[in-house]
Amino acid sequence: MIIMKQLLTLILLFTAFTLHAQQPSASSGKSASDTQPGDFTGTWEGEFIFGTIGLRQPAKMVLEIVQVEGKMYCIVDLYPIDTKKTDIPNITYTFEGNAKPEKLIYSLIQGRVVEGGGTRVDVVQFLFEHKDADSAETLAGRWFRHLEPVSSRERGSGTFTVKRVTGKVSDRLKLPRQKKEILEKLDKQQIQAGK
Repeated sequence: MIIMKQLLTLILLFTAFTLHAQQPSASSGKSASDTQPGDFTGTWEGEFIFGTIGLRQPAKMVLEIVQVEGKMYCIVDLYPIDTKKTDIPNITYTFEGNAKPEKLIYSLIQGRVVEGGGTRVDVVQFLFEHKDADSAETLAGRWFRHLEPVSSRERGSGTFTVKRVTGKVSDRLKLPRQKKEILEKLDKQQIQAGK
């Protein structure tokens, strides 16, 4: 009888652990509709296009952004040209940039390659605008193989357009996400203390 109780307890613990592990860990506690205006925090998916004139080759792009204290910390996944559902990213980069509300054009500059250095796409900078339509929130702009001023009129090496999928990010941006969550909690506490 005692062995049966211990076995049942182990099964319950294992089931609870399995259910907990299946829950998505990528969260900032927000959905896309909960994000504040001008806050780019979340996961964005869309099209990354090689070339601007003539042959334009589309590929999938996934952009994760955490915006905290006027800075954007990003992870960018670039997929193969003519991406299929089973494809994995060719390369993953980190990017950083400033996010000041008075800006109309934002700039993200490459940090380092995280994974996939074999098929390197030389993306050094993204220049983009935020477009908030009724149907979807979009980031659209150009990408460059070298640094350009924000006011540049150059075409760049291609374009990209991504739409917000969720207000959550993966654990690859764990530290900036935790910093953002802590600052939000402190702000709430200060607001509640002031009432």
